[in-house]
Amino acid sequence: MTESSMAGTFDDYVALSLESGVPPIDFLYRPIVDCDAGEVIALRAETVINSVILGRLGEVDYTGVCDERESGIALFAQSLHHALRAIERFRECAAPISFLSVRCPAEIAETPGVDLFGTVRDALREHRTVPPSALCIEFPPSLTEKHTDRARTALLDLKVLKVKTMIAGCGKEDFPISKLVTVPPDAVMLDESATAWAGSRDKPALFSALVSYLKSMGIESYAAGAAEKRRALRNSDCAGFLDSERAPLTQAEVLDLMQAETAV
Repeated sequence: MTESSMAGTFDDYVALSLESGVPPIDFLYRPIVDCDAGEVIALRAETVINSVILGRLGEVDYTGVCDERESGIALFAQSLHHALRAIERFRECAAPISFLSVRCPAEIAETPGVDLFGTVRDALREHRTVPPSALCIEFPPSLTEKHTDRARTALLDLKVLKVKTMIAGCGKEDFPISKLVTVPPDAVMLDESATAWAGSRDKPALFSALVSYLKSMGIESYAAGAAEKRRALRNSDCAGFLDSERAPLTQAEVLDLMQAETAV
């Protein structure tokens, strides 16, 4: 394919994208609920890319490539500002959420010259009505795997801003829980494989022991898993549950859900 034909194809894709009326980026939300009553206590933002070529791409589809490029940093900055605007909107509900988490590539915290602290600080200054504690920066588990000194500094810097920090994927077989001593988040999102231990007949105390251990380190535990697992978490110190099988919601659907809950 010649350079001119490639340029023409690219222009065609751009034209199709503009004509479709579909936004290139969507922001959806996954509720984090109370383990006892199932009421929404927090939200996890999910950035979705609508590609004319590849269709709808969720985070699992693009993060492996995007995170390691400048596009990952730019996408995080865009998602951060959207999350802060969403928090402003959600806090208008009678029972506002405790926090909204937005995913941040581990590479942002690990790469010299990338100012994560400044990016978050400047975003908070633009959205002064948002309490910093209502924002949660969520990192993938790879944050604990390399450059731990930089990762530790990044998390401690965010604590200065009073922003909540979370590391996802905790409890997987290859996740070194001991690293959480070196890279101390405010919270973790337990992996589905760890949540599956809850209510297990073979190892009934294993899940509660993990949550208690994390609590002794000053770390809150949130669990991701299948819907039926929520009931098994009620007698643990787990702070909340994310139904990994539930389809993400639009902002309008979240607002309807919150209003329905407050009307009960």
